Amino acid sequence: MAKRNARQMREDLLLLVGPTMLAFAERRMYVSADVRVGETEQARLELMLRRVTREPDRFCEGHLQRLLSEQNNPDEHAEHYRQTLAILDRMADSVAP
Repeated sequence: MAKRNARQMREDLLLLVGPTMLAFAERRMYVSADVRVGETEQARLELMLRRVTREPDRFCEGHLQRLLSEQNNPDEHAEHYRQTLAILDRMADSVAP
């Protein structure tokens, strides 16, 4: 993947899931399976989940979080759905052969 496409893909992921969840995923991406199940990694995961559940607006600022949190408001839900779909379509187009 070209640097430009990789940069655009990361920016789209940032819009979808927010900065905290993307950073969390990037940190775990290269952690081996035996380390992931260790006590230290489990504690880190629990801390992240605690942050996300207690302060979701601060830690999950992406379109997916907004899409799921606005289900009772049809107008806002439709807008977040449209934005999320546009980002996912753009991502799919950038990796299509």
